[in-house]
Amino acid sequence: MAKHFNDERFKANKDLYTGGESYKCGTCNKEFKNKTHLHLHEMTHTGEKPYQCEFCENKFRQKCHLKSHMVAKHFNDERFKANKDLYTRGVSYKCATCNKEFKNKSHLHLHDMTHTGEKPYQCEFCENKFRRKDYLRSHVMAKHFNDERFKANKDLYTRGVSYKCATCNKEFKNKSHLHLHDMTHTGEKPYQCEFCKDKFRRKYHLKSHMVAKHFNDERFKANKDLYTGGVSYKCTTCNKEFKKKTNLHSHEMTHTGEKNYQCEFCENKFRRKYHLRSHMVAKHFNDERFKANTDLYTGGVSYKCATCNKEFKDKTHLRNHEITHTGKKPYKCEFCEDKFE
Repeated sequence: MAKHFNDERFKANKDLYTGGESYKCGTCNKEFKNKTHLHLHEMTHTGEKPYQCEFCENKFRQKCHLKSHMVAKHFNDERFKANKDLYTRGVSYKCATCNKEFKNKSHLHLHDMTHTGEKPYQCEFCENKFRRKDYLRSHVMAKHFNDERFKANKDLYTRGVSYKCATCNKEFKNKSHLHLHDMTHTGEKPYQCEFCKDKFRRKYHLKSHMVAKHFNDERFKANKDLYTGGVSYKCTTCNKEFKKKTNLHSHEMTHTGEKNYQCEFCENKFRRKYHLRSHMVAKHFNDERFKANTDLYTGGVSYKCATCNKEFKDKTHLRNHEITHTGKKPYKCEFCEDKFE
């Protein structure tokens, strides 16, 4: 492809050589990746143009070409202007004043305001009015961001529903934020530490407190995962608890001394497979057997070459390697004599 892209046969059948299924033209043998592209091409031989313009005599092979033609050539036709969205796409809504049409009812409603002068959204900081709510919001943020009332109620003016504090009238976009704010007035702190008398407004503040202040408490250490979050699994030897069963299993080996993973290069054993792998990579990378089978020792499934026993993580890598022994080059260029693995 790098060498023969200028060959006439390549250019005439580009989709065939670059990949994918091809469909051949029965007249000129040009090939296409998609059946629809072939169908459109065949019209260049038959002269078929199934899409007729209703304003003139022009015909087109593709519907999108017809649509582009009408928009470009007939936009001043009264029938076109009265039904613009009909010819360009979709349902249309007509303005009762100027007959302009719109695809969306909301667009028509906004357009109607240009005739009536209606601006229903009034700025509460000044006299400006706007046709659209988003225009009002942009105005308030751009012109009144330094107003004390804006700063005290930022969430109200920037977006969304607001919830008002009954004590200080500060407003919030989320009900949960208002609830937390209310506690600053009431002094409510519903989350009590079981190790001391401290209380907190938020659960995660309590959790952070226990981790920071009570990590040396025997009860905390014996149930660490219980206090930091999640289900716990208890060691039957020392009662230490873990959030994950696999973590418990690894911990139990510290009591039993079990080390299931033996290094095949030396006598070292390990509790975890990745500890064994790290050891082999760090200590035995110069061993000839390691170098000949790197993918095997660093991770993943291996596929062994029947000739030299070299191993590969991917079957395709093995297949490509095997060709180096056979000298086979199965891919021949149809433009010249070159062959490739």
